[in-house]
Amino acid sequence: MASTSKSEIARALAESPSPYLRHHATDAVEWRQWQPDALAEARQSGQPIFLSIGYLACHWCHVMQQESFTNPDTAAILNARFIPILVDRQAQPDVDRLFQTLATELGIQNGWPLNMVLTPEGHPFFGGVYFPPEPRAGVPALREVLVEAEALYRADPNGVAASGQSAVASIVDAASQGDARDQLSRSDLQRSVADLAAEADDFNGGFGDGVKFPRFPAVMALWRGFLRSGDTDLSDAVTFTIDTITRGAIVDHVGGGLFRYTVDPLWHQPHFEKMLDVNAMTISAMTDIWRETRDPELARTVEKTVEFLLSDLRLSDGAFASALSAVSDGADGAYYVWDEERIQALLGEGFELFDRAYDLAFLEDGIDGLAIYQSEAAHEDIAQEMGLTPAQLRQRLDRLLDRLRADRTNRPPPTRDEKTIASWNALAVSALVSAGMAFGKPDWISAAWRAFRATLDAVTVDGTLHRSAYDGRTSGLATLEDRALLARAAVDLFMADGNDQHLATALSLLDPIDALEDRNRGGYFMTEQPVAENLPRLRTASDTAAPSGNAALGSVLATIYYLTGDTSFRETAERLVSGFSEDVGARPLDVAGMITAADDLNDAVQIIIVADTEDTNLDVLVNAVWTTATPGRILQIIAPGTELPAGHPAQYKDRIEDKATAYVCVGQICSLPNTDPDTLADTIRQLRRTWT
Repeated sequence: MASTSKSEIARALAESPSPYLRHHATDAVEWRQWQPDALAEARQSGQPIFLSIGYLACHWCHVMQQESFTNPDTAAILNARFIPILVDRQAQPDVDRLFQTLATELGIQNGWPLNMVLTPEGHPFFGGVYFPPEPRAGVPALREVLVEAEALYRADPNGVAASGQSAVASIVDAASQGDARDQLSRSDLQRSVADLAAEADDFNGGFGDGVKFPRFPAVMALWRGFLRSGDTDLSDAVTFTIDTITRGAIVDHVGGGLFRYTVDPLWHQPHFEKMLDVNAMTISAMTDIWRETRDPELARTVEKTVEFLLSDLRLSDGAFASALSAVSDGADGAYYVWDEERIQALLGEGFELFDRAYDLAFLEDGIDGLAIYQSEAAHEDIAQEMGLTPAQLRQRLDRLLDRLRADRTNRPPPTRDEKTIASWNALAVSALVSAGMAFGKPDWISAAWRAFRATLDAVTVDGTLHRSAYDGRTSGLATLEDRALLARAAVDLFMADGNDQHLATALSLLDPIDALEDRNRGGYFMTEQPVAENLPRLRTASDTAAPSGNAALGSVLATIYYLTGDTSFRETAERLVSGFSEDVGARPLDVAGMITAADDLNDAVQIIIVADTEDTNLDVLVNAVWTTATPGRILQIIAPGTELPAGHPAQYKDRIEDKATAYVCVGQICSLPNTDPDTLADTIRQLRRTWT
């Protein structure tokens, strides 16, 4: 194979459908992309591969670029002794997931940027995350790492290859062990939720006692357990976590939206990138909890997060960008942090009230400024002291925050990654539908529909669905999570407006899924093909910020079964869920999304409303459905005389007194007819309790 010239390499990066790769087009390092020709070049040359995986919104990715990848001396080593390959983890999640998993197998720290040295065949043997340009705090310099890794490979290429092959083999072995075929029963799910609750942080909310991620799939599995059982210990764990999140500095109290995580257990020191998937999950989770608690602060957080999506992440075509960078004006968090004197000058007499309701957190070394979070003082107490209602207090505080926001717009904004990622946009569509229906916001639902169409248009070329798109170009074939979450979004749109075309779209999105099925163990691989010939495909139920692709697929298959009565969807969902039953029992925190999928399959709550479209009672019943906490909600609106599928629990049900009438069914148990919205809500609450 002829070597690729430096100009050709730079041009390929500059024209990439990834803003992250384009950002590196002028590096001194001659980056290749993860493609067959680069892997073939490594095999032919006998040179090891230096693989760096990152994304545009990643702070430490930018730091390494500035410190090392633009450095001529470091680049000279990489260009002469390695085949350097750069990957955007958002555009190629299969490559990222595989090498993050392999890093764990090798005892290498994972995260981003992930920097690994691979044999020419693609097997990893050395690596880590951030490496400084000079030795620092016990971390070796990148140049030292490169020289040592290359020397290790040259001294013992067979031994190095065996180490990498062993890590790969361990993944293959783990995927083939056992024969988990048991269905997950209600008691199984109860036990897993109890184990999950035991992992919750009783002092600070969330999970773990260090770095804090929202982990909404786990939060929602606990919430599902509460809705099914009525166990207030579970609801207390969830509401405590949500309260600590909404009060914490992980929320951008000035501009709306959530940052990706905090580096401290108190939720006070955010890592400042804002990701579409995290914010979509924020809207979905907090809307679901609001349906039960009616907490006005939850409603406000949902509204502010939606405003952030629509104002800061929405692209011109209606789809959503993937992220805002942590970096602005060359510094981490510079757009978001404050000093107290500046706040006092901006708020004047209002600072006393602001200081009562909010605190300022000192941040980790290297970040010059303070982060805003809510104080421990309850708003009800502050309002009472001032002779105000809580709503009046909230209005005053929002006006103060608006002043800060107006001032902040004068700062250089963070970079926006304008990739359209299929699955993340699907999460946003589902979130906007759910929140729009719950809060009576038709403009949110319109935004969801526009984003859905724009996403499909952007990532589909000649009938082929892709993972992401940017600047008119697509990247990678759609993964399992892309298809599953897009189908979920289409089903949610169908349940919101009853348009059969949405359901047809969902079915067409799932048509190619068979090629991904693991017919030995159940469940599905991320992709139809491995990332390279001699590397395995991943089959995983581990959640990210959102439920895993397998969990999302299990849930949407179950939903389509209930909507259509087609038992093939149920059978497929059963094979999928049973394939991960051991994981649910052994590590519920990692696979919490599968708990929810299994519960959808077991006990979805079906609401069938029999009504003429012009019936004035229809809207009030629909509103009751969308504003009542309903696990596994399946909503169908049918005309009188509609013939439901054979075996449907609501078969032969009809209106009462020619008035829109709702039936609630769990399994084969259906309620008496409901024509009153309050009665319907009470019926849903009674029948959702399936774990008692």
